[in-house]
Amino acid sequence: MGRIIDLTMRLGEGMPVYPGDPKFTREIRRAKESLGRTSYQTWTLGNHNGTHIDYPAHFFEEGANSNFYEDVDDFEMQGTLFNLRGMGSVINQQAVEKIKDVNGALLLYTGFIELAGLNGYKDNDFPYLTPLAAQTILDNNPKLRRLGIDSFSVDSRDSLGVHKLILYNKVPIIEGLTNLSQLYDSIDKRKDSFTFHCVPLKVDRADAVLVRAYAEI
Repeated sequence: MGRIIDLTMRLGEGMPVYPGDPKFTREIRRAKESLGRTSYQTWTLGNHNGTHIDYPAHFFEEGANSNFYEDVDDFEMQGTLFNLRGMGSVINQQAVEKIKDVNGALLLYTGFIELAGLNGYKDNDFPYLTPLAAQTILDNNPKLRRLGIDSFSVDSRDSLGVHKLILYNKVPIIEGLTNLSQLYDSIDKRKDSFTFHCVPLKVDRADAVLVRAYAEI
């Protein structure tokens, strides 16, 4: 196994969440002294918090849900990272037209999540794709299997068109990736590709599931 770079957001109080989504909360309970000093925690969170994968069922009633993606081997594939830092919040067709022939997972590096965790953010101030940009990615990458981004969503708060377009084409979406700066620096120096791992929790009939995502280089 090569070097591992963790791309998963840490779950916890104060973590960045999509505007309006439930925030992570934790209740710690302890057993009676007579039973020993054991404890357990109750967590409350949404299935779109943190680093997660959206399945077609997220928008389509007959779309594939988590039960159709249970083969762990289906979550290990070649990864391609594309740098979009400095492009602003709106990722348009021109920004992605050079992305071609991806065979596996495409990760879009905007730098947003890492900065949001440090400096906070405004409700509408996260990067997203335009529908035309999403269609361009699909047209130029017929072997695309996963689309990931280090932002809350591939869509703006006023639209769901990008989700519908990508998921209709049976490409699950991974949102909330982090630490892409370290991955970018590593592959830029070594001039090589990486293997992308994105293993979801095994939850029955879910439209989206939290994942542990990491790169092996």
